[in-house]
Amino acid sequence: MATTNDLFAQAIKETKHLHCSEVLLVRDLFKGYEWNRISRRDRLYLETLYLNYIYTFGTHLEPIENLLLDSKNIKSKSFDEFIMTIFQEGGLSV
Repeated sequence: MATTNDLFAQAIKETKHLHCSEVLLVRDLFKGYEWNRISRRDRLYLETLYLNYIYTFGTHLEPIENLLLDSKNIKSKSFDEFIMTIFQEGGLSV
């Protein structure tokens, strides 16, 4: 079985295939049988790592609230939204 760090790296690679404004769960970045083989503890840790990655590295992704499931939803931003976020966080104006 792959380590959590290996699974995290795999999830990051899969985000390159996302289209603008797509909404997904972290588990959507894996094949169903792969996700099911990961222990619940490691799944929660993987989701936490992924959210931390989104907040820390200023990716084109943004977390959104999910009221139906415990899992965290992720939304892919459009390029314009991504650039505006970078400018706003840096205190710059467009």
